[in-house]
Amino acid sequence: MKISKIVSLVGSLICASSFAQLSPSAPMNVPVQDDWRYAKIQDTWHFTTGLGLSYRPTYLGASSSELRASPVLSATYGRYFLGGAGGTGSGGGLGLYLVTDERLRVGLSLGLGSSARKQSQDAHLYGLGDVASTQRGNIFASYKMDWLTARTNLSTDIGGKGEGSTVSFDLDARYRLDEKISLSAGTGLTWANVQNAQTFFGVSASQSANSGLARYSANSGVNQFRFSIGADYRLTPQWNLSSRLTSTTLTGSAAGSPITQSKSQDSFSVSAAYRF
Repeated sequence: MKISKIVSLVGSLICASSFAQLSPSAPMNVPVQDDWRYAKIQDTWHFTTGLGLSYRPTYLGASSSELRASPVLSATYGRYFLGGAGGTGSGGGLGLYLVTDERLRVGLSLGLGSSARKQSQDAHLYGLGDVASTQRGNIFASYKMDWLTARTNLSTDIGGKGEGSTVSFDLDARYRLDEKISLSAGTGLTWANVQNAQTFFGVSASQSANSGLARYSANSGVNQFRFSIGADYRLTPQWNLSSRLTSTTLTGSAAGSPITQSKSQDSFSVSAAYRF
């Protein structure tokens, strides 16, 4: 089966937990309860379904925001997962864990980049053309140290759409108030290579002529710093309610691009998920 057909299937199961960090490869993330992220891997089926709502910038760099609803859908069997993979930072897709224990997770995933940008989304984008969704390959790792979790993810365009590669790193702290309620706070950054930066923040000569924006060459480097706070409420052993507020600041070429209308990119998300 061709990759494009596989990814089309995967795309329908990408979880709303791929919401969280605002980056070209994965815009936001609806958090998943800590117990679910690091439960012992077992060779049995587990499914998650629900709904997520997010209020986030229309595109990365926009000054306007929009409300979006997304299904929360995922399935896991042992080392394999389809849809969202909580705690990996990979944005979900079709993947597997190469290393699993109560603290360390390392794995690979294949999924649709959720960063498609259409010039019809905002008048400021007219003349730039669309940025299409692409298939992305991810290598991710996370390490849990009691109340602190470190995550990193390398994401690269394998669909040939010229969207390059990004590397993200995040630290999340979690405090459990009781058996039902936990609070979290985290910080992170995203680095982008030249190809990715130029696709999302560069303006070519032809784009400049069509849009009226100044020609701009974007460089590789760290283009995002973010801080987030969140809360989870375990309604029942199966039902989990989550919320997360993320404040992202664009830096480097992303901040200086004429495509960028605002360097501050704030988002808020809530979700309700049922696991069985």
